[in-house]
Amino acid sequence: MEPAFIWAAGIVFLVLPTLLFWRILGKAGLPRWWALAGLIPILNVIALWLFAYCDWPARPPAPPISPA
Repeated sequence: MEPAFIWAAGIVFLVLPTLLFWRILGKAGLPRWWALAGLIPILNVIALWLFAYCDWPARPPAPPISPA
């Protein structure tokens, strides 16, 4: 394999997703350094679960649901 292809694949599969997560976390109001957690195999799954169920600082809380 050519070294140039290996570098290009590294950029596509490592750097690009990290930059995308960096922007998403910034818009959500969460610390952007968590984007680096996507590079660590088990920590990335744990981080996704935490972000899915935590309150996002940039989003106002949902109003309480009143019983019908």
